[in-house]
This record gives sequence, structure tokens and C-alpha cells, in this order.
Amino acid sequence: MVRERVLTKAQLKTIQEGIRRGYSANKIQKQLQQLRIGIRRQDLLRCIRIAKSIRIKLPRPRYVPRFVPRKPAVKAITLIGRHRGRKMMKRVSGTGRQLYNFVVSEMLGDYLDTPPEIVS
Repeated sequence: MVRERVLTKAQLKTIQEGIRRGYSANKIQKQLQQLRIGIRRQDLLRCIRIAKSIRIKLPRPRYVPRFVPRKPAVKAITLIGRHRGRKMMKRVSGTGRQLYNFVVSEMLGDYLDTPPEIVS
């Protein structure tokens, strides 16, 4: 929460005088320091913008990343092979890793007599 700082009459008078004469913020700040009534630069710039009727920008909203879990794509695969002379067809659907594990297990397994053929 930003607390609004209150300016003294001397500070306000010096700032308004500097703006009227067309001084830069740096020169106005040096005058305030010479009078031993200096203020924070951000507060000085805010006062100058208000006095000149310049619209004050709001602070930028910070980027907050949102975690959106990605759903893995579901694919299907069909294997055809022979078991005891009969044609066998196995169809499995799942993610890429699941399909890979299925094909490897069928290739290395001894259920099918012939190496399975990948159809789709």
C-alpha cells in the first residue's frame, strides 16, 4: 500500500515556482536541497506531473504464469501376427510411451509365433 506523502507549504511553493519558470525536476530538487527541505525524487516527480496535469500511469500488472497441464495426445496402434497358425490382431490406444512399451513387449514376447506387423 502506497502512503501519500504530505508536502509542506515551503516545498509546494518551491515546486510551483520552479514549474512556472520552466525548470527541470533536477533543478527544482537542487533548490529544495539548498533550502534544506528536500523530498524523495519519486514524490517530486509525482508532484510535478500533478501540477502540469500530466496523467499518472498506473503500475504495470505483473505477469503471473499459469500452470496449464498439457494432455498427452492419444494415438492408436494395431499389430497383426500369428498364434498357433491363427491370425491375431491386437489394437491398443494410448500415449506414445504406452504404445512404445506395448510394441516392445509384443516383439520380445513369445505369445505370437511370427513377429507382429504394425498396421496402423
